[in-house]
Amino acid sequence: MSRLASVRERLAGQYRASLRVEAAEIQALLAADALNEAEMHQRAHKLRGSGGSFGYPDISDAASLVEEATSDTLAAAAHRLLELLIKHGAAH
Repeated sequence: MSRLASVRERLAGQYRASLRVEAAEIQALLAADALNEAEMHQRAHKLRGSGGSFGYPDISDAASLVEEATSDTLAAAAHRLLELLIKHGAAH
């Protein structure tokens, strides 16, 4: 394995681990008595950018929907993002 491939694999593993952390944070936000919309949007913004960079365009797409969600649609959009974070965070 080349050094570049080794670095890529290490970064990919770190990103997958970060997805598990993000999933736990989003799960906690969704479980709270009152949904912190600002924090949810902030987390989605970060995931929107990083998802595509690390080869997870579905995460970017779902995060985009969270960012654009209204108060009425935010929880449903966040649940979809959470599903993807769990799926990809558990991979490998």
